[in-house]
Amino acid sequence: MARRFALGRQGRSFASARGVWGKIPAPMILRRGLIRPGFHTTDSGAVAAVAFPTVTGLQYRWRADEGVTGDPVTAWATVSDSPSSKTLTGTGADFGATDGPNGTPAITFDGSNDQLVGTLTIAQPFHICYVMQQVTWTANDRIMEIRTDGNALIRQRQSGGVGAYEIRHSFGLGGKNMVNPTDALWHAYECFGSGAASYQELDGTRVSGENPGTDGMTALSLASTYAGGNYANIAFAEIFLLDQDLDAGERANVETYMNSRYDITFA
Repeated sequence: MARRFALGRQGRSFASARGVWGKIPAPMILRRGLIRPGFHTTDSGAVAAVAFPTVTGLQYRWRADEGVTGDPVTAWATVSDSPSSKTLTGTGADFGATDGPNGTPAITFDGSNDQLVGTLTIAQPFHICYVMQQVTWTANDRIMEIRTDGNALIRQRQSGGVGAYEIRHSFGLGGKNMVNPTDALWHAYECFGSGAASYQELDGTRVSGENPGTDGMTALSLASTYAGGNYANIAFAEIFLLDQDLDAGERANVETYMNSRYDITFA
């Protein structure tokens, strides 16, 4: 497992050429949060007081301040109030107690051989949301795979000479209408798939997709294919999965939560 140091917390805000707000990293500070095997971390202060809102259809939720075992990470369990429980297992990913946005914990995958994976079931429709940092970009790396047969995934592609995300195969965009995260910035990403339509959304900017067919989720593999391979250099602070889309009020509450906890500004 290739060891790496993650960037520290972010600095001042800026507006990108695409009009999506992000954070310029503060000067590089080589540091790693340490975690003893079996020790579950918790936040403190104002960030810890930011409660996750009530949303209809929530199935699973992981947050890097809870349920993490080991450094390198060998397991990541859902938070205690997750409606369904699931522990993702694997080897190699690094835990950083303050490496996430706004000084929160994060789990970073080095793009070499790090992976966390588990089986689960969510039929269509399904809604995937996460707070992520694309550390570096390489074409065809897997950000997330959601089926054991490899037929549905979120991967990195090239669009207009820059890195982009697309959702592929049995649900989604098939290479169309990609979103473009910026390396080293923290983003709120989501995608939704139903038998009628799909979409991706990055920091509140949405692109629509195609009819994704009828397949649902059978697995969750972070930073690689389910079987291993096409490893991505990416970090996660929080992930949650739902079995329906958010309504307007729920979306506003989730965006408020992400802004308060992670200092992410939405378009």
